[in-house]
Amino acid sequence: MSTAAAPAPAAPAAGVTRRPHPGWSIAVGAGAVAGLVGSVLLYRHAVRIDRQPSPAAGAPDVAVPHYATPWVLAAAGAALVGLLLAVTLVTALVRRRTDAVLVPDVSVLAAAPHPYPAPDGPEFPAPAAVGTHPDDVWRPPVQATG
Repeated sequence: MSTAAAPAPAAPAAGVTRRPHPGWSIAVGAGAVAGLVGSVLLYRHAVRIDRQPSPAAGAPDVAVPHYATPWVLAAAGAALVGLLLAVTLVTALVRRRTDAVLVPDVSVLAAAPHPYPAPDGPEFPAPAAVGTHPDDVWRPPVQATG
């Protein structure tokens, strides 16, 4: 029987993030579904349709919808939370599937040649000295007469 300690796990490479617990995806998915279903139920509670008798003889009754603003706002808030959780879940699943590192290696970008010539090249002449252009001369303002 060996008494040697097991080696410590290696630290993740730079730019690699730790994956969330698998239960996190289930919880976010359940929250998204609950938010969207809750928004539908809240909106159904917010709308009440009353039937008014028609003023014309023989015409069908008139349906008049009544909206309860607090319930409509609660439904909109629940829908917003549900949609944000759904977007979070989709992005987490896409990241997990592709294992893409979203942070670029800037050392590669710094070593690449610049795509444009230097600003002091023949394409970009040096600017003229300040005050040499005719429009750079100060003139007193013109005053209206009369």
